[in-house]
Amino acid sequence: MRRRLAAILVGLSLLIVATALLVGRSMLADAVRDGERDHLTDLARQAATVVEEQHDRGLEVSEDDLARWVSADMRLTVSRDGEPDLTADGAMFSAADLDEPLVVERSVGTTTVTLTSGATHVGAMTAGVSRALLVLMAAAALVAGTLALLVARGFSRPFAELAESAEALGRGRFDIEAPVSRVPEVAAVGAALRSSARNLEEQFRRINDSVQQTSHSLRTPLTALRLELEEILLRDDLDDDVRRTVVRCLADVTRLQDTVSELVDAERSRGVVTGRTVTLRDLAALTVDRWGRRLAPGRQVEVVLGDGGDLPVTHGPVEQVLDSVAADLDSHGDGPVSLHLEAEQDHVRIRVGCGAARAGATEERTAARTGEAVTEVLGGRWQGDAVGAGLVIVLPRR
Repeated sequence: MRRRLAAILVGLSLLIVATALLVGRSMLADAVRDGERDHLTDLARQAATVVEEQHDRGLEVSEDDLARWVSADMRLTVSRDGEPDLTADGAMFSAADLDEPLVVERSVGTTTVTLTSGATHVGAMTAGVSRALLVLMAAAALVAGTLALLVARGFSRPFAELAESAEALGRGRFDIEAPVSRVPEVAAVGAALRSSARNLEEQFRRINDSVQQTSHSLRTPLTALRLELEEILLRDDLDDDVRRTVVRCLADVTRLQDTVSELVDAERSRGVVTGRTVTLRDLAALTVDRWGRRLAPGRQVEVVLGDGGDLPVTHGPVEQVLDSVAADLDSHGDGPVSLHLEAEQDHVRIRVGCGAARAGATEERTAARTGEAVTEVLGGRWQGDAVGAGLVIVLPRR
């Protein structure tokens, strides 16, 4: 997006600058030509006045006398009634090579002077101006390109941040930070992402509550019924038919308990964010990379991968909890960091240890509290302290 915006802005800038320069060049050429025409008009008037005075005093005027009025690319013609025309050409004047020559004619008394100029210096001045305008256009293009890149970078930054937030939301994270922007569309999309993140968080909480309630609602009466049946079997006054019936009922209750356990475990292991899972092994590699960029330079991160390295894990929620741990270690911990990851069929266990607490760290443990809250929302367990005796986090694998 940034490149396209920069290209569009540069193109528009060049179009505006080129149009302005072309118009300016045309206006300047017209101004130079009008100035030359005025100069020739004055020169023709002066020549006609001198020639008329010479004739009034009875003096002859020759072509050599007219040569002092003629420049290199000019022709001067004097016309009088009843007399042949006198013509004086400049050294570089060629009527065949003239292209849009300047022709002026002035009369004083009975003398008419016609000046024809090839206006080569007008072309030279126009060419010089054209070269200067091309240099100016190149400089303007360079400035426009630089400004366009800066403007495009500033304009595209909120959209890039929105894309990152949307991708994080798609991974299952709900700590969305919308970019600060005065563009109404960016604000609207940011508000929509925050709303979706809140809905996702509520979905996690609702699913966890539903699983726990279902487990409690089904397992508790079944357990009570099984105990009652087992207690009945302990009686000595049961006849054989009743005992066989109770045994069959007890077996059915046991099978029902096993079925409920399988359903609850399957629900707990089911991914909430479909298609956004990574293996525990990939999660470990991603965590090392993220922690290496978040922790202070020089701090070592030792990762130990336990059982279940190939089991899939919903990426976003676990990443969000681990980011909170990394922020807490960066602000309150010191020394090397150890990270142990292992997964079982229905949960992920994370152990984090740090060399020591940072001396003089008095800030509140906001990141740790945030991580613990997120863990509870996900239906997990947070025990210990990462910068103390060690932290153990147990999260559902979904």
